[in-house]
Parts: sequence; structure tokens; C-alpha cells
Amino acid sequence: MNLTSVQIENFRGIRNMNLELGKTTVLIGENNTGKTSVLDALKLCLGSMTGRLRTVFDPMDFHLPDENAEPSSVDPIRITLTFTESQDQPWDEELVGRLTRSKIFQLGDHGNQHIYFQLVSKYNQDSGNYEVDSSFQDHGGIQLTGLPKNITGIFRDTLHYYYLSALRDAGKHFKASGPFWRPFLKDSQLSRDKKLEIEEGLREVNNIIVASHASFEQVKDQLRELQSLVLLANEDPISIEAIPNRMFEILSKAEVQIGTTTGAKIPLARHGEGTQSLAVLMLFFAFIKNQNRGSAILALEEPEAHLHPSAIRTLWKLIPSYTDQQIISTHSGDMISEIDIHDIRRLQKLQMEFRHFLCQMVNSPNQRHACSTTTFAERAGNCCLPDVGYWLKEKRRS
Repeated sequence: MNLTSVQIENFRGIRNMNLELGKTTVLIGENNTGKTSVLDALKLCLGSMTGRLRTVFDPMDFHLPDENAEPSSVDPIRITLTFTESQDQPWDEELVGRLTRSKIFQLGDHGNQHIYFQLVSKYNQDSGNYEVDSSFQDHGGIQLTGLPKNITGIFRDTLHYYYLSALRDAGKHFKASGPFWRPFLKDSQLSRDKKLEIEEGLREVNNIIVASHASFEQVKDQLRELQSLVLLANEDPISIEAIPNRMFEILSKAEVQIGTTTGAKIPLARHGEGTQSLAVLMLFFAFIKNQNRGSAILALEEPEAHLHPSAIRTLWKLIPSYTDQQIISTHSGDMISEIDIHDIRRLQKLQMEFRHFLCQMVNSPNQRHACSTTTFAERAGNCCLPDVGYWLKEKRRS
């Protein structure tokens, strides 16, 4: 089930943008033109589909039209998602049956199905809070009524949005509390008896290590004085664990090591930023594959960060295989050279507003020159990539 368009109104720097999306959509443009805002708007909108509505927007998420504007007095944030069935990618019967019973399908002119979902946030003067409301709608933008109470939960279980930002810190993502690493630490296939057997063996190893350090006994003797100050266990309240001896502790300390060309295995955190960034990407992809449920949208911000150009081109060939739909932002010409030109959306700031343009391949230096003018781009309703378009064509020839 593909997301075919998102309309974003009054969100951060975006006053009004209706962005068409394909199976693969690549967002390009200068810094501060709204690429991250698009990805975050989708994350907040789809992430709002919980059993009960909560505040998902920060006051600074509201579009402030001038320096005197206050979040509490500006127009509401409105994000509208459109899902459309296509002839080349029809929705499977099980999905259609489940969502038909939920009464959110809208039949199009050509017999294809549509789903419209909208999230609105505004300031409530009476409560003094920023409130949020969501609804499924018909073709005309009218809220559908008579839907099951758990409709958002049903839809949430059908579609999943996986987002990885450009700030990929291996130390953070490979911690036991990391959202992508944590699920793998819980998936132990050991029986209870086997766990107890391993833990008993670990305690024996720990005792041997501790016994080999006579200085530990001095520390333990001093720490036993705590009994006169605080309530402790009656028998042997002080122990030293040189190694974890419980399974959950061992798993919480699990770390990835990567072998070097010499054969030595080095902790991931001691490798370069490029290797760490790639490792986080691979962990993210492993997490998505491990979920294996429903339709999925993959959102990536600047996957090229810290990578060599050859690694960037190879990485792009892997990305489309992980989910049904991908939305990616990039500044990399090497990545753009691997992408179908029709999948590119150029975001640009024109007349104090964020705009987006569909892209087309230019055919000659003269057309490249013509496309460099804003009036040409706006008149054509698209963007020819004046900076890289002709270079793309020449690169593909080679």
C-alpha cells in the first residue's frame, strides 16, 4: 500500500506544499528548504496513530509567518496523507477486505481504491493546550463517520513508517536501549534450564577471577562496614562481579566488533565515522526485515553521510530491496547519478515559501541554460536540475 501524496500546511517553514510520492521518492535541494520537515511531518503524522490522541507537535513546529507571530495564534498544522491503489500495484485481497470492513476506502473514478487520512493540530484557548485531532476523510475532505473505534489501530498495524535521521551515532544506536538494537537482545532461544546452566558456569568463572585478586578482599572487607549504616542482606552482602553472570546482563552488554584486514577484531565504536554510519544503516535494515509485518515506508535522511562515493553508489542499489516504498533526502551527486530522474523532487525556497518541483532530464547545454531561470521552471511546473541535469545525462552515457 503506497503513499501517493502528502499535503503539509503550516508546519515549520512549510506554509503549503502538496508533494507527490512514488514507490521511490528522492528529495534534493539546498539546506533549509524543507527536506527534513517533510520526513518529520510523515513521522509525526503516522506516529500519531495510537489508541488515544496526544500532543505530537511542539509549539515551534507551527509555521510562524513573521517575527511577531506566536504559535498560539497562527493557523493550525494540517497534514493530509493520500494512499492510492494503482493498476501495476493492486492491493492484496486480505488488505482490501480488512480495510473495507473498516469503511475507510473511497472508490475512485477508475475503480481504484483511495484512503485519505488527516492530522490537525491547533491551540485551544480554553484549555491552554496544543491539541491534535485525526480523521479519515472522503474525496471532498469531509470527515468519515461511523468508523470502528479502533480504526487508527487497525490502520497502524497495516502500515509502518521506519525513519532514520542523518545523525547516526553508533554508540547510541547499538546501546541496549537503542530502538533498533534492543529487539535483537530479547530474542533468545535458550531454554530456562540451559540459561541456569550457563549462569552457574559464569559464576564459577567469576569466582576464579575474583579469587585471583587478593586486593578485592580488602575492598569487600571495607564495604561490609556499610551494614552498620544501611540495611543490607544478612549473609555476605558484598560481592564483586568481574563478569556478568546473568543472561540479561550479558545481553545488555553485547557489542559489535568488526575485523580489520589484519584479522584483529575492533569494537565498532573505535572505527571511523563512515564505518559506524554504515553499521547503523545495516542495523536499521536488519530491524526492518525482522519486523516482517504489513506494508512499510522507509525514510532515510542523507544516507551518504561520511561515506566514500563508491560506497554511496553501492548503498543505493541495496536500499530499494528493503521496503515497499522509500522516501530519501540527499545532497550527494553520486547517489543522484544512480536514481531515475522521475523519482527526484527538488525542494526550493522561492519568494519566502518552500516549493517543490518534479524533475526532468535536460537534453542539451542550451536547454540547461534555459532551465536555470526560475520563470522557466515555474512555467513548466517542474525542475530540470540546472546544476546537475546535463551532467547526469552525460554520466549515464558513460
